Amino acid sequence: MNSEWTLLSNILHAYDTYSLVSQVCQTIDSLSTLPVELHSNVINPLEIIIQMFTSIQSFISSSPHFRVLTINEQISLFERNLHGVIGFYSTLFFRNTGILQNVKCMEAFTNIYGPDMMLLAKKVNDRLDPDSTLIKLTLIVFAFSSNCFIVNKQENMERDSLLSGTFRLLGSQNVYVELLWKYMIYRYGYNKAVIRFTQLMQIFLCILKNLAIIHENNQTHQTLVDGIIEKTKQSLAINENQQTQLWGKT
Repeated sequence: MNSEWTLLSNILHAYDTYSLVSQVCQTIDSLSTLPVELHSNVINPLEIIIQMFTSIQSFISSSPHFRVLTINEQISLFERNLHGVIGFYSTLFFRNTGILQNVKCMEAFTNIYGPDMMLLAKKVNDRLDPDSTLIKLTLIVFAFSSNCFIVNKQENMERDSLLSGTFRLLGSQNVYVELLWKYMIYRYGYNKAVIRFTQLMQIFLCILKNLAIIHENNQTHQTLVDGIIEKTKQSLAINENQQTQLWGKT
């Protein structure tokens, strides 16, 4: 039991260590002191997305379960899952920063993603479970899934390091799933835990569907995130011996 509380504490600490919420909130707050014509220079949706990818990548990389994978497996895991995980991560990020409630921020994101997608984002955000700890635990579960994206971008699947070895992820994911379930039982009891878990899965599937539509139809977004994934893969290969601090702790 003590080891599970320690793991929970480590996950929350790592998430908070690499979170960009406070910086983005400060940026949004600064808008009130700036002329309107400068707002577009301060709120850059593409830069925010890049920062979110960096944040979630560092969060996942700080896990000891990520460290036991080979470099090729780490690359494969990010290639499979970063697209989907970032979508789920963004819901909590948007809620904690208030981006979707800020008129200027919404205008900036709408210019790139269109009003329909931003309306869907707001609806998903409204349905998100209010328990932030629950969302953070779910993120690490999804991070060690065999696949969290429904658009196949791998041209050479036969070379995928995890194609015949997804069992390597099973043990890691089981640890986090069990922790997630025990946390929900502890906080909410069996019946409410089942309802909450079901709602989380529904929201995640909705996010994946929306992401697939965006990735297929929004060239700006596709170019940006594909470029981020490619740089992430290159960075892992180049900086093999320069690892992120374990659970974000110095």
